[in-house]
Amino acid sequence: MHTFTDTENRTWELALTIGAVKRTRAELKVNLLDPLGTGAKRSGVKKRPPLLTRLQLDPILLIDVIWVLVRPEADRQGITDEQFAEALGGDAAYEAFQAFMAEWRDFFQRLRRETEARAVEANLAMVAAEDKRTAAMVPRATEAAQKAAERQRERAIEKIEALGACETATSSPESSGSAPGPSTP
Repeated sequence: MHTFTDTENRTWELALTIGAVKRTRAELKVNLLDPLGTGAKRSGVKKRPPLLTRLQLDPILLIDVIWVLVRPEADRQGITDEQFAEALGGDAAYEAFQAFMAEWRDFFQRLRRETEARAVEANLAMVAAEDKRTAAMVPRATEAAQKAAERQRERAIEKIEALGACETATSSPESSGSAPGPSTP
């Protein structure tokens, strides 16, 4: 059993059981027993990515799945689906994702379904690697954005200075060919 904490500091236990799998299938039409499947078996239905990918890319679907798993406890606490979702921002949602994936992997291991367990584990490793790549890109992207902004600022200053030089040249008495008029005291 894995846990996560929401932004309201409530700790939730995820227990993936056959009963939870049945609830998820009945309520969401999501088959947690088939992480590599697409769920689109009818002809004429556009093929979707595997469930593992969909849960990673669609945080709403992921939170809906997690909600089905924790709903018995939420019902005991009087917490609605909306209240649960509102308490899963940022870090809490990521922690819920990690807890769910670890619970899903362990569920398959307990069922002796190593292919599915390895697939979930590989997905967790991929997410961790992507997080590292993204974190490494942030400083480089920030530096590139700062350099681009500096170049734009310099070009804008050059244009403003060029416009100022043009205005000065067209408004100066020497360029108009006429002598300055008398000054008034």
